[in-house]
Amino acid sequence: AIPRSNIFRGNLRPDGKTFHVGIGVHRQTLDHAAYGLYSSGALCLDVSSELSTQLNSGLFSLLVPSLNVLTSAETVPVKLAIRPQKPPTVSLGAGKWHTGKDGNPVIDEPLVKIAAKDFSADVYALIEERWIRLFTITGDLEVPALVTADSQGRLQPMLGDLSKALTNIKVANSELLSEDPSKLATLFPTILNVAAGMFSTNFDPIALPDFAGIELALDKGSITSVDNNDLLAIFSKLE
Repeated sequence: AIPRSNIFRGNLRPDGKTFHVGIGVHRQTLDHAAYGLYSSGALCLDVSSELSTQLNSGLFSLLVPSLNVLTSAETVPVKLAIRPQKPPTVSLGAGKWHTGKDGNPVIDEPLVKIAAKDFSADVYALIEERWIRLFTITGDLEVPALVTADSQGRLQPMLGDLSKALTNIKVANSELLSEDPSKLATLFPTILNVAAGMFSTNFDPIALPDFAGIELALDKGSITSVDNNDLLAIFSKLE
């Protein structure tokens, strides 16, 4: 049973500011949505150089030199075929961040953590016009994410540090490479962090539509979690 949340019965959000509209989504609902994506196969994705230009054999060969033998030292596209083995789970946090020295946002505490046990991905390279599997990577994945509002009231999603997102890593099906599977397992987090680094700061902001001339006005504190991190909360004023 989910008790009624008192925070939405008043008109003050946790930081003391007033609001006109309050929306709460329970973490069990988010879990259910994540399970729906898993069971429908929507999480079985192919991520290739078309999505990230950094995802190519040049990146991998820096840490896996034997790949140069297979590609004849040419830079070829690489693809990650993501195949989750268990449904992901969702947990909530305060959603705090600051601006780093490089001007990019840095997550202090994620708003959402998406965890997946036995996360699996096959790594392919385009060699002689066909996709060749290089190895299979399996581990426990935890992705920190945050959604905030920018200075124009648009939704701005971002990802946290991915260098430690994958743990308990195992490598299989790596017979084409001369490197030891255990070495590949230690190198893959570095590859993942470099390849996915562009995603943490390059999501486009999402402008909210108006309803009959009325807009939802969001600020930095509009999106958070409440009730001991059981509810994802969105607070807004109307303009």
